[in-house]
Amino acid sequence: MENMGVESDSMKKIKIQIVDLYGKYILATEKLLKKYYEIEYSDEPDFLFYSVYRTGREHYKYKNCVKIFIGLEGVIPDFNECDYAMGSYPMNVGERYLQTPYQGLEPDMFERERFKKINISERKFCNFVYSNANNGKGATLRQEFCKELMKYKKVDCPGRVLNNMTDAIEARDGNWYQGKSEFIKNYKFTIAFENISMPGMITEKLIQAFQVGTIPIYWGDPDVGKMFNTNAFINCHDYSSWDEIIERVKEIDNDDEKYMNMLLENPVLESYKKDYAKATEDFIVGIIEKGNSPYEKNPLGWEAGIKAAEELQRMEKSVWYRIYSLQRKAERGMKKIIGFVKERN
Repeated sequence: MENMGVESDSMKKIKIQIVDLYGKYILATEKLLKKYYEIEYSDEPDFLFYSVYRTGREHYKYKNCVKIFIGLEGVIPDFNECDYAMGSYPMNVGERYLQTPYQGLEPDMFERERFKKINISERKFCNFVYSNANNGKGATLRQEFCKELMKYKKVDCPGRVLNNMTDAIEARDGNWYQGKSEFIKNYKFTIAFENISMPGMITEKLIQAFQVGTIPIYWGDPDVGKMFNTNAFINCHDYSSWDEIIERVKEIDNDDEKYMNMLLENPVLESYKKDYAKATEDFIVGIIEKGNSPYEKNPLGWEAGIKAAEELQRMEKSVWYRIYSLQRKAERGMKKIIGFVKERN
């Protein structure tokens, strides 16, 4: 595999299609494949890459090809539909599945010595930066927790949810990640609650806090302690109530030595450090090198997926469906406009 892709005229040509993925994931898939192969997009591909965005059903239209599912947003692969899959959920399906972190580990997470120079007295207490108010159990729980914590000290909320600041952070449609990083680095604590609680589903909410040196108050993956050092953050899953968590926050907030000890802890367990980029590359290339050889995915003849796809195609051609689609687009556009106006006001 090391010699593949060196000479462009010696590259193997493969027919692919990518559906129900978006933006950076399409580009990342193309970049990986082009390192080793000359790719041709085809309506009769040998290899189909797909996920859950847009309709989430486009893959049903493709037959006689190897289907590779890219698991995002906590979605668990269905091996009655796909031949291979990658995702964050911990499961074992032999050579057909590769578990990878939802959010990659950033090198600057490990540079803890740089935080020795901070002046704790100059740091503000805690922040809460969210735009999603109701999508997922965590969206509700983090609001409840933030309100309880505010009974102790004010929590700064520059986002759309529980907003108590104006023009304090980069707009959501701008350079959001960098803007949020610049904002939260000035705080002792960051409320870092995921939208959902699912094994393997750890997002930038935890990673970003570690990067900039603010202590996360984390809720989400119940198995987070198998990957990250719980001495480096406050893991809500270790406590039985908001009151217990808040008492722990108070303890660290009022003891500079304890605060610095937690801040300087290496956040990632040694057992979790792995070159996932190489693992992904090896996994995909290994699939391609086997050729167009799909697994038997419906051994008893259950074809619910195929029937659903046929029904979807019939539905998409109907007038009412087209009207519905236009209405949905208009609603999404109006929500964006309203959100933009609220941010500016």
